[in-house]
Amino acid sequence: MQRRAAAVIATVRTGHKAPETVSALWKDSDLRRLDLQPLSRLQSDALLGAVLGGSPTAETAKRLWELTRGNVLFLHEVVRQEREAARLSDGEDGWRWAGQMTASPTLIDLVDLHMGSVSESVLEVVDLVTMADPLELGYLASLADLAAIEEAEARELITVSSASATGLARVAHPLYAEARRVHMGQMRSARLRGRLATSMNQPIAGLGAPDPVRLGLLWLESDLPADAGIYLRAAIAAFMRLDLVLTHRLAEAAVDAGGGLEAHLLHAQSLTRLGRGDEAQAVLAGLPEHEARDYVWATAATMRAANLLFTPDGVAQSWAVIDEALASAPEGLVPQLLAFRVVQLAMEARPHEAVELGQSVDSSQLSALAATILACGMAVALGDIGQPDAAALIAEEGNRRAAASPQAAYQAVALNLVYVDALVLSGRIEEAVALGDRVCRLWADIPRVPHTVATAINGMAALAHGDLAAARVNIEAALDETESRADSTGLAYLLLVAYTETLARSGDVDGAMKAQSQMEAERHPSYVYMESGRLLARSWVAAARGRTTEAIVLAGQAAEFARAHGQHAREAMCLQAAMQFGDHRHASRLAELAKVAAGPRAGVVLQWANALSDSDADELMSISRGLEDMGDNIGAADAAAQAAVIFKRDNRNGARLTASGRAASLAKGCGATTLATKLAATSLPLTNREREIATLVSQGMSNQQIADVLVASRRTVEGHIYRACQRLGVKDRNELAAVMRESGFGG
Repeated sequence: MQRRAAAVIATVRTGHKAPETVSALWKDSDLRRLDLQPLSRLQSDALLGAVLGGSPTAETAKRLWELTRGNVLFLHEVVRQEREAARLSDGEDGWRWAGQMTASPTLIDLVDLHMGSVSESVLEVVDLVTMADPLELGYLASLADLAAIEEAEARELITVSSASATGLARVAHPLYAEARRVHMGQMRSARLRGRLATSMNQPIAGLGAPDPVRLGLLWLESDLPADAGIYLRAAIAAFMRLDLVLTHRLAEAAVDAGGGLEAHLLHAQSLTRLGRGDEAQAVLAGLPEHEARDYVWATAATMRAANLLFTPDGVAQSWAVIDEALASAPEGLVPQLLAFRVVQLAMEARPHEAVELGQSVDSSQLSALAATILACGMAVALGDIGQPDAAALIAEEGNRRAAASPQAAYQAVALNLVYVDALVLSGRIEEAVALGDRVCRLWADIPRVPHTVATAINGMAALAHGDLAAARVNIEAALDETESRADSTGLAYLLLVAYTETLARSGDVDGAMKAQSQMEAERHPSYVYMESGRLLARSWVAAARGRTTEAIVLAGQAAEFARAHGQHAREAMCLQAAMQFGDHRHASRLAELAKVAAGPRAGVVLQWANALSDSDADELMSISRGLEDMGDNIGAADAAAQAAVIFKRDNRNGARLTASGRAASLAKGCGATTLATKLAATSLPLTNREREIATLVSQGMSNQQIADVLVASRRTVEGHIYRACQRLGVKDRNELAAVMRESGFGG
């Protein structure tokens, strides 16, 4: 080295002492010492991209980083073994890592080498921490030799946050824990968990009560006798955290260990929330005898009714369960049962009855669970009739009570799903977007239903706001999660209503038609209150297909259903859509709705209808700005587009250019394709009916097929085609179709 005759690289593993002859080289400056650090996340992602020949998905990059923590040797081996196992593969969106990793012998040997040779007592420390990572130092000190703990920390096998009893010990690297699990058999693993659970279940100076979920899981997987009390406390805590999978597992263990009625009810509730209604019904049917007419009895009746309500063929039985319970309930329990009756009425599109009954119940006297159930029903009903202020007050109070109660915590998931709908109906769209952001922050890391519903809420708010790209991504993700677990609660139906509309308004006709078919297949009998939403989604699909007459008819049917059921806010939304399709006949009805439906939507839509009736383009531009302020960007684009058409007719070219430019800009920002913006951007000299028929011609439909769609005679259709050809100066159907496609109206 000193003669510089050769280049030498000497390596020493972190935590290992270098021989004196080596350390003397850098101490005497004969050799440069370089301490290599693990890769940063950005460096890890860049290396992955270079090795794989393409970028990994964000989730894959995150998983690999969290598992290897920038260790290049570990990263290399994990990538190699996962590619060979075909769990890491190249897809349309990048390299995706699917499934759970099973550590190969090569990887385990590599990790063992990295950990080095240590005593059994030190390995015992690492194993104990592995079983309960993180583990309070007080518990670890009660089970392991202090010198071994100190050596494990010095060798960087574990980290310790503080020397106090409450300090947390963690395994220093995720793959250390993986390797130690591989080396442990089931008996040793169960014994260590048993030692940990026993220690946690005994008071230790300086330590408070252990986390009930962690204690419950350790006990469940240990060699200790089953303990129903420990399992039930753990299940309740998991339920409070909205973790349904853990709730179900721990509640089932409590039942198997001889737990009482509370354990059975929680077990059934977790199954219901997981969309496993038949299993939940079986658990409820086998509840332990409970003759007393008390709170537990009323809760069991409510759970039976709820489970049946969200089972496709159980609606009538659900009502019967509450009827029977009310017939024999003591006076003090009647309000608790009526709380669920409010939900039944709201779901059946009887919002005024639901509100009247709900207002007769003093929610302050209800249990937290019953109060949040009542809040769900009232949020649906008040949103439907157009009382968003009252809906918001009740929903926020329900959220507060749910957050403070283990039994009611999960009800917040359903509550916020209906709350966002109430906000959108009334036109309080910015608040809906804020709600979506809030629940995503709260539930982002909670698996299964909470995460799914948070994603759905975000998607529904984005749809109302006109952010169709975000709406599509979020609703698709929520649908995928729902379908992956065969959910029977009807959540898929709600999502498909929103998804169908999203695709239609995006101009994805084929996707919208497929989604519409799925929506009809998933149509759930419990969601009667959503019938106008289903019809409205179909109307948007018809509009996307160029079938304007059909779109107007469907929007009218949706509005008529809402009107017949007193759903004032829903009716206003349906009439707004009809106006966007070109139906300008509803000013008088909207004037009536504006008197009974609070919130910005009904008033703005009434102004819109009056401006269209008066052909007041300047007012339409003002309304467009009002709709944008409200958060309805697609509506704002359509109002501006309608103004542009009127400005053109009145030969106000400067104003027309301003209006059409605004419409085009808004629509592009939304990713939307609408009839009104198409009309504003074209100069086709056709009547509405001629344009519609010419559009259907461009889609390859025969004259008879067009007549069938429009419920008109074939001769009438032929006459419109003839006149359209004359106006456009084309000689036949083929040229007419080509002109329509060039103008953006073709199929």
